[in-house]
Amino acid sequence: MIINNLINVVSFLLLLNIVLTSCAEQQVYVVYLGEHNGEKTFEEIQHVHHSYLHLVKGSKEEAKACIIYSYKNVINGFSALLTPEEADAISGTYIYIYIYIYIYDPSIHP
Repeated sequence: MIINNLINVVSFLLLLNIVLTSCAEQQVYVVYLGEHNGEKTFEEIQHVHHSYLHLVKGSKEEAKACIIYSYKNVINGFSALLTPEEADAISGTYIYIYIYIYIYDPSIHP
């Protein structure tokens, strides 16, 4: 009984460590793709943003889950939760224009 409980606790701690490690590596990146020409619908814009994320995330579900916001009015871009490697992969695409890390400062944005 004690051994089973110990195995459960150790398994939980290992899983928790894996989850926290993967979350700690991710940051919010803003990917700027230029200005809109006004010809695409919101759905078309979102599809393009999801396709960039699908390239680095591996699945449509992960791509949709990591996107935070699609900018669609004045600029063409999106913010997403990415690892540095995923951000580098997006920055290597041919349409990519600019990508930066968004740092949340509670003193500026309460």
